[in-house]
Amino acid sequence: MKILIIDCSNGNYVSLISGDKIFERKNDSKVSDEALKMINDCLTDAKIETTDLDAIAVSIGPGSFTGIRVGLTIAKTMSFVSKIPLIAFTSFETIAYNNKGQRAVKGFSNFVYVDDTKSQNCVDKTEFEEKNKREILVCEDLSLTHQKIVKIDREKVVLEKFNAKNFVDAKTIEPLYLRLSQAEIERNKNGNKKG
Repeated sequence: MKILIIDCSNGNYVSLISGDKIFERKNDSKVSDEALKMINDCLTDAKIETTDLDAIAVSIGPGSFTGIRVGLTIAKTMSFVSKIPLIAFTSFETIAYNNKGQRAVKGFSNFVYVDDTKSQNCVDKTEFEEKNKREILVCEDLSLTHQKIVKIDREKVVLEKFNAKNFVDAKTIEPLYLRLSQAEIERNKNGNKKG
């Protein structure tokens, strides 16, 4: 089994599962174009070609707006051109894997994006805590999760999805953003003025 994992949602992370070995490259750079070199390095280290891959996995977010788009573009292109199955995973899933319980990423105002029992919803933090009679962990900065709060386990999440044949269509996969991009906000604002 050979699976390439691309996660540009928070810095750059690329790994290649090849049998029982994992080849990995990571950096905290916000320059996502480094991902291509990292992919090439992992393939070279494993001594395989892109066509040898059984699947490509990509983070759809939430995280860096540009990073998510770059990672998705690379993964979708490789998957589509080489006809390799594509797996999508979220930052929530990778955080949740080894950190059972409730997790949340700060949204807008008092709202948080909650991953609780495999559902991802935007809820009011106070209301959620009162209703569920428990406090939720809020990660305000996903980069902090790498260092202090939780362990990120992309490989285990991806392997589970691969074994379950949980593949997505490269043509229809969409990113998971915490909010609209500034361009979308402006377009919606301008569109509402005209109508």
